Amino acid sequence: MVLYSAEIVLIKGQLFWGILYFTGPCPLCPERSTQSCICGRNRSIRPCAEPQWLCTEVCGKLLECSNHSCSDICHRGKCPPCPKSGKRTCPCGKTTLDLPCTEDVPPCGDTCELLLSCGHHNCTRRCHSGPCETCRQMVNKICRCGKREKSIQCSQEFICDIKCPKLKNCQRHQCRRKCCHGQCPPCEQICGRQLSCKNHKCPSVCHRGLCYPCPLTKDVSCNCGSTTLTVPCGRERVTKPPKCSQVCKTPSNCHHLIRKSHRCHFGPCPPCKQICGYKLASCDHSCRMACHDNKTISRAESRPLTSPWTTNHEEKQSIPIRCGPCSVPVMRTCLGEHETISMPCFKDGEFSCGRPCGRLLSCDNHRCQLQCHTVIQAPDEERSGLDCEQCEKPCIKPIQSGCTHECLRRCHPGECGDCRQMVKRQCHCSSMSVYVKCCELTSSDDSSTKLLLSCKGNCPKMLKCGHQCSLHCHFGPCIDAKDCSRKIVVRCPCKRLKKDYPCSEAQGISLECNEECRKIVMKTEKERKEQERIQQEEEMKLHKEEVEKYERKKQGRKRRPRKQQEDVEEPSWFSVHRNVIIATVVVVAILAVVIHIALAE
Repeated sequence: MVLYSAEIVLIKGQLFWGILYFTGPCPLCPERSTQSCICGRNRSIRPCAEPQWLCTEVCGKLLECSNHSCSDICHRGKCPPCPKSGKRTCPCGKTTLDLPCTEDVPPCGDTCELLLSCGHHNCTRRCHSGPCETCRQMVNKICRCGKREKSIQCSQEFICDIKCPKLKNCQRHQCRRKCCHGQCPPCEQICGRQLSCKNHKCPSVCHRGLCYPCPLTKDVSCNCGSTTLTVPCGRERVTKPPKCSQVCKTPSNCHHLIRKSHRCHFGPCPPCKQICGYKLASCDHSCRMACHDNKTISRAESRPLTSPWTTNHEEKQSIPIRCGPCSVPVMRTCLGEHETISMPCFKDGEFSCGRPCGRLLSCDNHRCQLQCHTVIQAPDEERSGLDCEQCEKPCIKPIQSGCTHECLRRCHPGECGDCRQMVKRQCHCSSMSVYVKCCELTSSDDSSTKLLLSCKGNCPKMLKCGHQCSLHCHFGPCIDAKDCSRKIVVRCPCKRLKKDYPCSEAQGISLECNEECRKIVMKTEKERKEQERIQQEEEMKLHKEEVEKYERKKQGRKRRPRKQQEDVEEPSWFSVHRNVIIATVVVVAILAVVIHIALAE
């Protein structure tokens, strides 16, 4: 065991002052410092003695294949090999290939045959990437309740629409669940039947039999609530409230904060006898009458008497009575502050003296002619306020030079603005009218005026070459025909060859036919002559047929001699078989006579 001592100690690369005495190896560094995780992505303040720690992010280092990065969470040691390197199988697992990690394993082309999610059938698609589709094979399925059978896809569940008519365990509500397998769920509805207290409903889950009695209690108290009796819920209706000896705490029903003290009671408190002292609404004086906030008055019923011994009862009501009018004289100035007069306090209020207002309006040209009124937000005693009239007279000031229009604004202070009326002018090309503001037309120079009077459309004028001017609506003459850039199509005499030339270069240019054009012309001419020859032959043939038809019609019809027919009579069937028929009839007659005689004996 060795004893160490020092005044400056170096621990984990950091200097610490002091004298340390210890035996054995150096202890762990107790300080904290900023340490990087193993992957180097994050830094954190950790104990200096634990420099290695793992973060929760993906490592991201390049793998040995130099094509993919590590997808594991921050880890120690080397990164695992590339998961796409080595031998891999196709999506269905039937074919094994050894491909670079940069290439995906292609489908093998064979049937997938992987077991589908239904667990009964196999996938019939060709080898494919991604999950297999749901099973679409049609099978006969029986619903849960066993009452229906249907042919549907294997992946679908068959639930019929028949609702269960059985009662739930409460014996009050039907199950009404579609395609129920017979084990109906318990009733989850609230019972909701009124309890014997007549105040609450049963909060339990729907059940059989009678409900439990109400577990709640009610407090019956005096009017102030100081004395209380606790009774079962429902008994508060027949229980009399207890008597109380406390002072009545009912707040005053008049404007006085404190009334004469008396004991707790039910019903209205006795009327207040204090002086009113209420500040009148129309002035600052107070009322000296007895409190009249709740004056009791009697009103007789106006219903008709049904018998001689019936009378109309008087109905008592408590209504507030207004304070009387105040007659103290006060001084009041009119609304427009033209004069001040004396009037009774109850008549005190704003009044108009009837004179014209006379304040200068905002136009600085006229004065307000309204009857004396209140002026709001006036800058001084001479200027008009917000509630003064607005000058509606037209402006009579002269407008700027060069304009012949009148100012369309109402009477206003200061100079008139620019004239905004639209002026109709003909455009340069005379194809349409242009509307321009008067102020823009009078204040613009020559170049601006030419631009304003342009309709911005194509110039309709024709050049000497026969083409339309290519400029927009402009002032002055159009461009020279030599500068026309329109394209002209020049064709050869047979119209087969064509070529585009600018209009300025197309004058005097002709396009000659080539050898192909001549061959086509000769072939066309030969076909035309052959067609004419065939047409002439057809016409000659038709002409010849018409002549022959005319000659036959002119000669008339030719009658052919009738052939002499010899009448040959053939013997009939009866004449040929007459003898046989007669002999047969005789034999039948003899047999009939013999049979008759035999039967008679």
